[in-house]
Amino acid sequence: MVDVSEKFNLHPNVAKATVLSLKSIQVFSSWQRYKFNKVGRLQQEDVKKQSIDFCKTFPEWIMFKGLKPINSKKMNIIKFVLIGVVSLVALILIIAMLTKKDYGVIREVIISKPKSVVFEYVKLLQNQDNFSVWANKDPEMKKDFRGTDGTVGYVSSWESQMKDVGKGEQEIKKIVDGERIDYELRFIKPFASTSFAYITFEGISETQTKVAWGFTGKMNYPMNLLLLTMDMEGMIGKDFQDGLNKLKAILEK
Repeated sequence: MVDVSEKFNLHPNVAKATVLSLKSIQVFSSWQRYKFNKVGRLQQEDVKKQSIDFCKTFPEWIMFKGLKPINSKKMNIIKFVLIGVVSLVALILIIAMLTKKDYGVIREVIISKPKSVVFEYVKLLQNQDNFSVWANKDPEMKKDFRGTDGTVGYVSSWESQMKDVGKGEQEIKKIVDGERIDYELRFIKPFASTSFAYITFEGISETQTKVAWGFTGKMNYPMNLLLLTMDMEGMIGKDFQDGLNKLKAILEK
């Protein structure tokens, strides 16, 4: 070890790592295909001789020529920095553990139409294109539909070149006649995720209906930490409210 360190001016740890790496060369015979003639005879030589021959077969710059041992002051600084980084990461992960994973947004509107009229219109998923803010963000959006609209299993898919629209699909998962419709939203681009939406209907009078549009989702640990910086109410709530107001205007014409 002394011969290798002094001959190539190596840090003792680098020299030690060099010797240890030679043992792996005996396993990976494919290394012998390269022009390391001396390495090819490693099995017949002792470890000390191996380390010297191994070093000679490589350019001096690979062996970090001129590397000096790290003094204690610099080592203390490095340890301090590493401890700080590890502590920061640990703190972030602990905060993520204490942060909620579920999120939800809901908005309401009162429409001056009987509940049956409102429900029959909203039940058709394609009608969301008439009042949903997201459905109208990109006029060039490609759309596709599968199944029978207004029934469980019907799927509406979209694809856009706009990053804030992306690609995904929405499926009707459950219908409680006249009361509630549940949807599953599967986002594909710009990132894959699954969320759930629902619309409920409550008859206030024979001519008035309260419609509530809700959205729920979940972010797994540790990505749920993003919920601390994301304003879901501001990001989604406004679009829901604008969509409900537009639905109200359509049905009350």
